Amino acid sequence: MQFLIYKPTESGYQPAQKWLKDRKDRKLEFEDILHYQKIIVALSETNRIMGEVDLVGGE
Repeated sequence: MQFLIYKPTESGYQPAQKWLKDRKDRKLEFEDILHYQKIIVALSETNRIMGEVDLVGGE
């Protein structure tokens, strides 16, 4: 999972890592942690769907 979180996209952008770095010097509140979890779920689902698309495209 860690690879997925920090894996750069084709544009070189790392959304999960950037989100954390933008909040480096502050305490994360409960709502912040919930939001970060949603980011991780979205990245995981995006990765899963892209894998499925790659499988279909390779046939």
